[in-house]
Amino acid sequence: SSKGDTPTKVRVASGHGDEGPRIFSLQRLVEVADYNMNERPRIAWTHMWGMMGNHFATIGCHENAMVSMFAIDALRQLSFKFLEKPELSDFNFQRIFLRPFLDIMENPRSREDIRELILRCVDNMIRSMSHNLRSGWKIFFSILTLSASDPSEKISTLGLAILQRLLDQHLEELCKLTVFEDFSGEQTEESDNL
Repeated sequence: SSKGDTPTKVRVASGHGDEGPRIFSLQRLVEVADYNMNERPRIAWTHMWGMMGNHFATIGCHENAMVSMFAIDALRQLSFKFLEKPELSDFNFQRIFLRPFLDIMENPRSREDIRELILRCVDNMIRSMSHNLRSGWKIFFSILTLSASDPSEKISTLGLAILQRLLDQHLEELCKLTVFEDFSGEQTEESDNL
């Protein structure tokens, strides 16, 4: 770069124009995840997702709203595609795949609008994919539990409304799953440790 470069030219060259950081790399990551989700065996995919999911959880807490919202939207889209396939009874792939949503909710640096967006994603997934949910219920209940103690009244109220709707519409379905029993047991153990 020459001495005549203005700060604007340097920002554009570094990938940050006036509109904010570019999300090209994130878009490519979503494409790679989407392709491999359907092409790789679930076991191999799980190892890949471990790294990708951690990256999405980090980006979901990014200070730039455009970047963090893109990460949540990408997670939402990938989650819907992932949940289209039913989970086999002795596997926990859904729990592993949905974990970045919980990681973001747990992160004290996550913004309120991002936590609200996550709750809305959870609500949408429950409404449209409950028939395929198994181990994913654990993550959803953990997210709703976190929302109850959120400092934002808006978040805790939204979480309670989602939980109420979930129980009204899916309680019978949940009682049939051993996942619900497992979750209940985990909650008891956690409360005993407090």
